[in-house]
Amino acid sequence: VFAGYGCTEGFCHGAIDTPGGGLVLLPDVAYDNLVGVDSVGIPGTLRVAPGDADASFFYDKLQAATNGTSPAAGQPMPLVGDALTPEELGGVRLWIEGGAPETGEVGGTPDLLGICLP
Repeated sequence: VFAGYGCTEGFCHGAIDTPGGGLVLLPDVAYDNLVGVDSVGIPGTLRVAPGDADASFFYDKLQAATNGTSPAAGQPMPLVGDALTPEELGGVRLWIEGGAPETGEVGGTPDLLGICLP
């Protein structure tokens, strides 16, 4: 999802030395930079709170872009181009609600997205 929406580009969350919001989303570090990590936007809030999408700052910013609303802080993401589709956003929600596992598949995701996961 990140690469497909340009989130891993240098001008966004791909620059190691000057990432947007202090968040690098390159494949080798994205998980460790998202899950259980304090957000910069709202002190005391996690970027991804495993098991609770509604308490996750990351999800709030993504859903704001998809739903055309304002996030709790900052701007909806992604900033450039299209927002996630409702199905992709639903997949992110399932992943977070499923405990935000680093590997494996969260039940219901392949059907929601209409894909076959490895």
